[in-house]
Parts: sequence; structure tokens; C-alpha cells
Amino acid sequence: MIGNLLSNAIKYSPEGGFISVEGEKDDDAVRISVRDEGVGIPIGQQGRIFTKFFRGDAGASGIGGTGLG
Repeated sequence: MIGNLLSNAIKYSPEGGFISVEGEKDDDAVRISVRDEGVGIPIGQQGRIFTKFFRGDAGASGIGGTGLG
């Protein structure tokens, strides 16, 4: 999962863009966030990002990928 997030951050960020990875302890879990300067995921599609093979608008962008599957 983290590898996929990092791969997408690199793939969809502009050349020379900034990418950060942060970890934070949250009770007995760890919260990891990946931030980048890419185009982002529209609010209306964010609820579907964990649907198997869902690619949203990225599927029409010409950038290869299969979504999470």
C-alpha cells in the first residue's frame, strides 16, 4: 500500500515537485501520510479509491496503471 502511494505521488506530480512522507503514532497504531503536488483526487472519487482496480479520472489521462488490485 505504501509503495503504491509513493509510486502514485511520483507518477502524478510535476517534474521537480515536492513529495513528503510522515509517520505519526496514533494510540497503538501508526498513521502514515504521503503528500505531493500532483493533481489530487476529486472529492467525488475519494470514497472509491480502495475499490479494486478503480482508477478514476487517471484512467483517461494516458498514464498507465491498474489501480489497487
